[in-house]
Amino acid sequence: MEIAALYGNRAGLEPRAPTFVGREDTLKDLFRRMAVPMNVATAAITGPRRCGKTSLLKQTLLPDVRDRFVEGGGAWDVAYIDLSSQPWRGFDAFRRMLLHHLAAARGVADLDPKSENYLEDAVHKLVQGSSRPLVALLDEFNAIAADLGKDEQGELRGA
Repeated sequence: MEIAALYGNRAGLEPRAPTFVGREDTLKDLFRRMAVPMNVATAAITGPRRCGKTSLLKQTLLPDVRDRFVEGGGAWDVAYIDLSSQPWRGFDAFRRMLLHHLAAARGVADLDPKSENYLEDAVHKLVQGSSRPLVALLDEFNAIAADLGKDEQGELRGA
């Protein structure tokens, strides 16, 4: 992303900031990837520090922005997690936190504790029977990436 000059010292703009400009093509591509029915889509947004990656992600939290790019997008269930906001406490704690956020986005009060043992099974329970996409936005993923073992990476990809 080569937009750092547009933001200057205003990186990390609030989602509704009137100075959030451009990135229409990036948002369109991101929503195109996320809008494939019954498909698990993974997209990575990369770029130098303070170029607006988080601001771009926060745009996807807004139902009116999602509706502008995808018909019915405003009804999606979206969970946003800033992975740099707390220290790494191991994959089990990460799994519980991720599932808590996904369940809250879906409107599920409590997950069966047994379902928290494997991420793919728990996510499957959250999405089965619903036509609404469930989207997880993991911001600052690099904060945990180095701590993930191969099995944990596989479990995360499988979910």
